[in-house]
Amino acid sequence: MIRLKDIRFGYAPGSFSLDVPSFQVEPSRHVALIGPSGSGKSTLLNLLAGILEPHKGTVHVGGRKVNGQSDAARRAFRLQHVGMIFQSFALLPYLTVQDNVLVPLRLGGQTINQDAHTRTQTLLKAVGLSGLEARHPGQLSQGEQQRVAICRALINQPEVVLADEPTGNLDHDNATSVLDLMIEQVKQSGATLIMSTHDRALFSTFDEVIDITSFGGRNG
Repeated sequence: MIRLKDIRFGYAPGSFSLDVPSFQVEPSRHVALIGPSGSGKSTLLNLLAGILEPHKGTVHVGGRKVNGQSDAARRAFRLQHVGMIFQSFALLPYLTVQDNVLVPLRLGGQTINQDAHTRTQTLLKAVGLSGLEARHPGQLSQGEQQRVAICRALINQPEVVLADEPTGNLDHDNATSVLDLMIEQVKQSGATLIMSTHDRALFSTFDEVIDITSFGGRNG
């Protein structure tokens, strides 16, 4: 379960602040997070991942309190329990497709054994990227890069997948295809998915659509 209570976060005095009195998502649910640009969608995802710390309130993910821990503890939690998918893909250009997928395991100090390689191959095959393991991101289309990012987010079999407008750089057909692949993979693992999006055509894919402006935020 994901639960936020009495959250207050702001980047600097006088700037935008995000207030979340209460936010809860049950396990294995697929939630679309909507709202205009600058309304705090990325901020909320980063709070859930432990990348940002709220100034007030509590963040629980999978029964664990995320905030109030050390940077190292939050990073370890993220690597073990959370899969992140970024709009910009955030692939490492000097690594191959296979090594990009394996990054969370390496950063988490896990041994890259045959099971890890087998899971990598299984994920890449599931998203139609078999045979591209040795390529680098610069040799891939945007849609292919996004699929690599999805595989990377799922390699550690996370309990929660957080996706920050992952289809924002794709045309509608590719966006629908990528989202279908992501939902399929998340369903297989039983993970909870929270994805920010502006694309209303994708809403029907989700169990629930939440407008972040319903929480409250302030500029200045």
